[in-house]
Amino acid sequence: VLPGAEAGEVQRACERARRALEDATFTHDGQLLHVTVSAGSAQCLAGESASSLLRRADEALYAAKQAGRNRACWHDGERCQLI
Repeated sequence: VLPGAEAGEVQRACERARRALEDATFTHDGQLLHVTVSAGSAQCLAGESASSLLRRADEALYAAKQAGRNRACWHDGERCQLI
């Protein structure tokens, strides 16, 4: 999604998107809605298959949800860490 981006750039982009949604105001059928987002990210490792990359990003997403939702996590190739 962010080709050529360094890990720090991806982490900052995830956090900006998360905060923007958290701060946004949405209405539906006259009701104010509060929206949050959990995100998972991973950088493709040398020689890594697409399915492995997606699996690690998915693990990071679930780690963010398990950490309390409305968070972003990064999979560094070995483990997930909060951004």
